[in-house]
Amino acid sequence: MTRVVNHYGGVNLAQGMPNFRPPQELLDAAHRALDGDFHQYAITWGTPRLRRAIADKYRKFYGMEVEPDRHVTVCCGSTETMLSSLLAGVDRREERGDHRLRGSAGHADVLLRIDVDAVEPLRLRGDGVPHP
Repeated sequence: MTRVVNHYGGVNLAQGMPNFRPPQELLDAAHRALDGDFHQYAITWGTPRLRRAIADKYRKFYGMEVEPDRHVTVCCGSTETMLSSLLAGVDRREERGDHRLRGSAGHADVLLRIDVDAVEPLRLRGDGVPHP
């Protein structure tokens, strides 16, 4: 990607290497944050304030009541997010020896299409009940 961006004179966002100065407002906000007293690593699943803000956004925009301490997890990147979501959705049915993926009951009908060893798609009805 970097070679293509360099060839065409584009903006390289693929690797987090923009080649331009950030807006002054962003720099000022960063300085205010650094001048503050909050300089510790956040807890792994996100600070309570951030999780509350995410829950509030879901309530405001989607009409969903989300409990920030039970339903919100903040991840450090897309790979962690995708893997965590995948693992959270795997329903291990050890007695049958197979693995199925659960879909979101928030969608009318979900057919998860994923190519993972020992996992087969699970089709859900609108009420979240699995179809055989």
